[in-house]
Amino acid sequence: MRTPRGCDAVRLAEFEILTMALSALEWRAHNGPVTLVTDTVGAAWVREHHLECVWSDVDESLTAMAEAPIDEVVYWAAGKLFALRRQTTPCVLLDLDFIVWHPMDFTRYGTGVAAIHSEDLQPHLYPPPETFRLQDGYALLDGLDEAVRPINGALVYHGDAGFAQRYAQAAIDFMEHTAPGDGDNLPYMLFAEQRLLPMLAAKEGRPVYEIAPLHELFGKQKTFTHVWGYKDTLRRDEKARNVFTEKLRQRLKRDFPEAAACIEKGW
Repeated sequence: MRTPRGCDAVRLAEFEILTMALSALEWRAHNGPVTLVTDTVGAAWVREHHLECVWSDVDESLTAMAEAPIDEVVYWAAGKLFALRRQTTPCVLLDLDFIVWHPMDFTRYGTGVAAIHSEDLQPHLYPPPETFRLQDGYALLDGLDEAVRPINGALVYHGDAGFAQRYAQAAIDFMEHTAPGDGDNLPYMLFAEQRLLPMLAAKEGRPVYEIAPLHELFGKQKTFTHVWGYKDTLRRDEKARNVFTEKLRQRLKRDFPEAAACIEKGW
C-alpha cells in the first residue's frame, strides 16, 4: 500500500478498509503470515486506526519509492513491484481487495510462477510494445514473445528468488524510462505488472501456471473473491455500498471477533 507522492494521509472508503482487513485475516487463518508493505504514512495510518492486529507485520520500505523517477499516477501499482524486489521466496503477492477463503497448496508450483488467471490479449489494454514512448535511450529486453498471454496480478506466487528479482527490476526499469502521454495510460501499468512477467518467464523457459481459469472464477467457486470489478458500483451506489459494508462488518465479527473489536476502535 503506497501513499501517492504529495499525499500526507491515506484515504480509503470503509468498504475498502474492511475488505483489506478481511483479506489479510483470512489469509493468516488459512495460509500463514501476511505482511503489509507500505510507507511511513501508511504505517502511521495503520496505527492510528488500530489496524495492527490485521497483519502479521507492517513493512515501511515503500518510503524509498519517493526517490524513484516514476509517475505514480500512471504507475499506481508500482509499489507491488518495489515490494517484490525485497521479498524472499517462495512468496505470494496478494492485492488488498482479493480474498482467499480456503487453504492453498503452492508447493505444486515449485520454483515456477503462478497467477490467479491469464488474460486475453485485448489490443486496447495490451497494445504492441513498440507503441510505448521510451526515453533516455532505454530499450525493452530482447527476445520477448508478444504472443504470450498476460496474467492477472491480483494473486501471484513466486517460487524462485532470482527470477522474482529479475522481473521486478525489469518492470521498475520500464516504469522509470517511459514517458506516457496525456491519453489512456493504463496499458503502461498493465505491461509492467501483468504482461512483462509472463513474457520474461517465457524467454527464460520458466513455467507460469494459471491457478483458476477466468471463467471458473465467475462460477460457483467459493475459494476466491476479487472486489476490483465491483468497486465502481460501490463508489457510485450508496445503497449497494452500505449493504456490502455491513456484510463485511458481520463477516469480520463472525470469523475474527477480536480483530473486529480492534478495528472498530479506529472509527
